[in-house]
Amino acid sequence: MEEDNNMKKIILFIGLLAFMFACDGGAKAQDVTRNASKVYKNGYSYAKYTGVAIDTLTTVQDTIDIVFNMRVSNGAMVKRVTVGTVLDLRAGTDTVVAVSVWGEDFDSDTHTANAVIASTNTAAITASNTFDVFETALTEVTAQYLSAVPAHNAPYVNVAAGTADTLKYDAYNITQPAQTSTASNLTWRKYVVRFVYPAAGDAVGTGLLIESVELKLFTY
Repeated sequence: MEEDNNMKKIILFIGLLAFMFACDGGAKAQDVTRNASKVYKNGYSYAKYTGVAIDTLTTVQDTIDIVFNMRVSNGAMVKRVTVGTVLDLRAGTDTVVAVSVWGEDFDSDTHTANAVIASTNTAAITASNTFDVFETALTEVTAQYLSAVPAHNAPYVNVAAGTADTLKYDAYNITQPAQTSTASNLTWRKYVVRFVYPAAGDAVGTGLLIESVELKLFTY
């Protein structure tokens, strides 16, 4: 009988600890990192991650990182990055989340220091299968230069009259636009697509499910 009582006390104590742990864990927001299904071989420029049930953003799990390990062709550099997302509304009113992309070369990198796509809010997620695209733009700097030819006089011989006259040329300017492409190097060993709920200034809704994330790299 005494052994039964002791066993009951032990079970009760373990249950109490589990309850306290659950309460404490539920009160804190969590960050979750999900890796894309495989390491893509040299030369790959497209990858897709398909979400699972755990890829759900809520006030408890408010940040999810989808990590793509990429290796572009030897000698190539990435000049543009595009991310496409398919998002599902969980419940409640519309939900807005922030999406950003960071680059890492080493596991010890602080990826928030290497911004590829700055934090941008999604459209209001009002139904399932909402598609959002986030991308870097090709940067072009357009400059102009001015080429001027001064006025000058050139001799002209009037053969019939046998005299030398002067033919005057007017000054003219040539304005030529010169375009220069700024080659931004966005080449990293891995790309982290970060989802944060809720986005700043938008605390409505109950979160969303990340159904899929696609990453496309444009190289040169």
